Amino acid sequence: MLSMMASPLAKGLFHKAIVESGGLSLNSIANAENYSDDESGNTESGHPFSSREVVNQLLIAQGKAADRATAKSLQDAMSDEDIYAFLHGQSPDNILNLYNGAFGGMINSPAVFADGHVLPNDLSTAEIFSNTANYNETPVILGTNRDEVKLFMMMSPESANRVFGIPYSLKDADKYNRDASYGSDAWKVRGVDSIAENLLASGNKDVFAYRFDWDEQAESWFISFPKLLGATHGGEIAFVMGAPMFGPIGDYMYPDTDSAQELTDIMMTAWGNFARTGAPGAVAGKDWPPFLAEAPHTMVLDGVADIRVDMASPTLGQLLREIEAPSSLDSAERCLLMWEMVTNIGQPLYDDYARWNNGECAEFDVRGTKAAIENALIETYGSTSLP
Repeated sequence: MLSMMASPLAKGLFHKAIVESGGLSLNSIANAENYSDDESGNTESGHPFSSREVVNQLLIAQGKAADRATAKSLQDAMSDEDIYAFLHGQSPDNILNLYNGAFGGMINSPAVFADGHVLPNDLSTAEIFSNTANYNETPVILGTNRDEVKLFMMMSPESANRVFGIPYSLKDADKYNRDASYGSDAWKVRGVDSIAENLLASGNKDVFAYRFDWDEQAESWFISFPKLLGATHGGEIAFVMGAPMFGPIGDYMYPDTDSAQELTDIMMTAWGNFARTGAPGAVAGKDWPPFLAEAPHTMVLDGVADIRVDMASPTLGQLLREIEAPSSLDSAERCLLMWEMVTNIGQPLYDDYARWNNGECAEFDVRGTKAAIENALIETYGSTSLP
């Protein structure tokens, strides 16, 4: 939705915007195409799964090169026609199997391109939404879920014990909840609060924010869904659509209870009101005011008794200062957590990462460390996620 708001080609095609668990991260064409170690002069380094790096991996996987350096040399000697023929000779499986850890169809690759035609290539996300000349102005609802990242964390064998590949309990509940809290709070800061502040700066006064907190899933004899998932990513969609989702676990995630039905009625009414009028109206008898710079109202959507307007949302700076404070986290854990918080949602803040805590993470090889963790999980469990 944010991409449509930012695209000049989408002007006039919609009259309201609801952004659920969103964020806008624009990839340059160079980032999508170049080698990951292209950093000389004016050449921008590529994404770990840029087109060049994908060809490298295919050359290695098919035995044409022993390592990345050899693959890179071989690729540099190939003509465009050679690369075209090589790629068109691959099966979909050959290509998709390169992306370890893909979950729910979400693979780690450049996805939204700042090409200068569909999306601007000379503006940051903040610059786009801070000026109505740069985006399609419309009333907006922005929201996230309290436990956004638990859906992704739960799928990793690093976090959860599994039987036949199915997660059923947590290995370290305190660490799991701590990391999920930081990651989910950072998602709200970068996917809701920062964008809302930009929109307000542009003069858009019809900006509303929510946080979905409902976590009253049904317990099963095998899995505690409230503990593993809570108010996780995508958990709100069934309440907007009025029907279970999540496939075979849908009846646990969206049980037939008064609480689930009440929140369904509330959310469907609010979303419908907004589509018609540009304002969600009252929620469970409580006014849903717009998000303001001096009063960042966030409607907390939960069981009826817990629905409220909250303004106590931490900034990214406050979250990062909490990580700096003495704790059981070692330096590597701090840097990995910091990296996830400043790169997962929105434009990656690489400079902020390098400067953070007096440069603590500037020399830390975060990509190499993440790759080593993923490789260890693959070696032990066969996957970094659910099979």
